[in-house]
Amino acid sequence: MGQTKAKWRGGQLAFYDGSTFETVKPIAPIVMYDDFLGTALNTDIWTLANAGGGSTAHATSNLTFDCVVAGATDENGIYGKDDKAWNADKGFIFEARLAVTQAPTIGTEIFIGVQNDSYATGANRAFIADELAIFAAFGFYTTVGAGLVAQIHTDDAVNDSGVVTSGVTSVLGTYQVFRMDFTTPASVLFYIDGVQVAASTTFNMSNGANIMFQPMIIAQKVGVDAGLVTCALDYVKMWQPTR
Repeated sequence: MGQTKAKWRGGQLAFYDGSTFETVKPIAPIVMYDDFLGTALNTDIWTLANAGGGSTAHATSNLTFDCVVAGATDENGIYGKDDKAWNADKGFIFEARLAVTQAPTIGTEIFIGVQNDSYATGANRAFIADELAIFAAFGFYTTVGAGLVAQIHTDDAVNDSGVVTSGVTSVLGTYQVFRMDFTTPASVLFYIDGVQVAASTTFNMSNGANIMFQPMIIAQKVGVDAGLVTCALDYVKMWQPTR
């Protein structure tokens, strides 16, 4: 734990850990924070996605998503109950701390981000296949850096960034802080452990007015193959500087 520091973004004050770059307290009118304490998912915030042979475990203050059954179709994670409460035009910020514990293999990916779409089993991939209409996310999938180089993909139904590499290689079992900043929707910023990534790419999410989002963090394998993937989610924070 490093020294607590302060920063301003979008006219809002936030306090963060100077060594891990975790935002420890955002000061904003709307804040959602889930540290997954205890052993039961808060179903007022989340819907559990648990399709196929994999599993989602809730213990030791985190969630573990497993697509571990070879030859199955798995989709394991959480999404925001299709309650799209976060407005792209209001400068919201998404942050999650996650560790990849088994790198994605054949046909698997991890999605860490937000989507305007409602959840639908078998139709939420953004990296192996572009199955969502409007979304912004970090992700991992098998064919890039042996599944350990974080990727980025945004789409506002007009401006599709395509899959863009962050250039950051994760270490198995090591937690990282992933942050997306919508302060300027025409130029969404992405950070890993406090450092901006893919800075030379403009991630434009400005098409349309008041596009609403829900968070989704999921490990998935849509297809009967030998693919495997496991990740551990420590927390999710989202905040917005105006209602």
